[in-house]
Order: sequence, then C-alpha cells, then structure tokens
Amino acid sequence: RAKQNNRMVLTQSILYGTVYVTTFTFVFTVASMDVKATRLVPQNVIFPLNMLAEIFLPIQGFATFLIYVRARFFRIRRLYGGRPFWFHVRETVIGSKSWAEHQRTVRAEVIRSSNMSTGAGSASPNAPNAPNYGDEDCLV
Repeated sequence: RAKQNNRMVLTQSILYGTVYVTTFTFVFTVASMDVKATRLVPQNVIFPLNMLAEIFLPIQGFATFLIYVRARFFRIRRLYGGRPFWFHVRETVIGSKSWAEHQRTVRAEVIRSSNMSTGAGSASPNAPNAPNYGDEDCLV
C-alpha cells in the first residue's frame, strides 16, 4: 500500500513538474530574446514562441487543476465503474457527497442488486457480499 502511494505521489509530482516546465520554457525563452533586443532575433522566430507562451501560460492553471483532481477521479471511477464517464467527471468536480456517502451509496446498490438477483429479503450493510471500500483508499 505504501509503495502504491509513493508511486501515485511520484506520478503527480512529475505531472506538476512537466506542466510547470512546459509552461515557463516558452515564457523564459521569449523573455531572454526580448532582453537581447528584438532586432537581433527575426520576428518569424519570436512570434511562434510568443504564441506558445500565450497559449500555455493560461492553460497551466487548468492543467494543475486536472492533476489535482486526478486521484479523486480514479477513486470515483473505481467506485462507480458501470456509470457513464460524464457522471465520474461531475462527481469529481462538483460532487457534493463525502467519501463516506459515496461508499454507503455503492454498498446500498450492491445489496439491492444482490437481493434482486437472489430474491432474498433485506440484507445488512455488513453482508459478506458487500464490497469493502474502506477509508484507506481516501487520499483527498
């Protein structure tokens, strides 16, 4: 479990670093060319770099947000595997349920579906066929 957590933290760190470096590579390149004087560097070289800087700088915030919610998205997708993709996105971004409420919802759905398939009466939430989505999965 600790090894998996370390790998998740490493992946998230690499993603943050990649977004940061990608964003500011173009900004620093354009800034260094501006310092040298624009007459020395042709305009057809500066313009594409300036465009890339203008595109990537605002996108950095959105990319950072996506990296931040990535772990929650994967947990929601694992918890509600059969639901549509946009349900996972909505629950990740604007979901109002706590992690414990998500777990109770899934347990209730599993119990309800097992009762329908077996024709049994009401089952307790601690039934042996109810999945265990413990809080140890909760990182956020």
